[in-house]
Amino acid sequence: MKIAITTLLVLSTLFLKAQPIDIGFAVGAMAYNGDLSPSSPFDLIQQIRPTFGVFGRTSFSNKLSARLMINFGSVDGDDTYSPYPERGLSFESSIFEANITGAIHLIRIRHTESSFTFPYLFAGVGIFHFNPKAEAPDGSLVELQPLGTEGQGLPGYNDKYSRTQINFPIGAGLRFVLSDRWSVAFEMSGRKLMTDYLDDVSDTSINYRALYEGNGPVAAQLSNPNLPDEPVDVTYRRGSGAEDWYYTGLFMVSYNFGEAIRKAFRDPVPCFSGW
Repeated sequence: MKIAITTLLVLSTLFLKAQPIDIGFAVGAMAYNGDLSPSSPFDLIQQIRPTFGVFGRTSFSNKLSARLMINFGSVDGDDTYSPYPERGLSFESSIFEANITGAIHLIRIRHTESSFTFPYLFAGVGIFHFNPKAEAPDGSLVELQPLGTEGQGLPGYNDKYSRTQINFPIGAGLRFVLSDRWSVAFEMSGRKLMTDYLDDVSDTSINYRALYEGNGPVAAQLSNPNLPDEPVDVTYRRGSGAEDWYYTGLFMVSYNFGEAIRKAFRDPVPCFSGW
């Protein structure tokens, strides 16, 4: 984790030292995929949540560019809509992420001297913070990670997972350069995560009695709502071992500051106007 954060900081520093091109904002949707995912496309649409972000982008040629981006959003899941409604689990979590990505622009369709369209593919690395929560038996919303709902922290179980992790954004988009200054884009992307705990559910084998006596009745009841509020000797698994994902669909608007910044700092590096 420390290596990943250091790498992201180094890449961000290099990005900031490059010739800035445009700065913008993004609005769109965020969705989750994991053990508590809906079983039907309609229910999946119901669980889409808003997201927004800000970004800076620079170009190295008419084929390659890089972007530094910060996003805010949220995800949730509920077994009421999953293939396993009898399991009775649910969660919700805010998402804060920062990433840096590189893009390759496949083709360029020129309309006028200063306007054109191109599709692009991108990939990169980022860090994100999440904090899954669920409704406790008393109706309050509680953080799940401190509870250790899968025995985390107990002898024979894993340590508690970190709520700050790395991710790997990958996606594709279509950008419309409207003038020397303005452009808009539409893009879809996914985040490959290195954790199965975005939803606080994995394939760990759990003993209910050990969990009840070690981490408390609230942790046990949120781990398996189908078992009684007493330390019965039952072992179970809540989910699969597949790592979770989350996805974003964004509409992006940016303004080209490259020429103004270059003049302000008397930077001799040429500006790739419109990229």
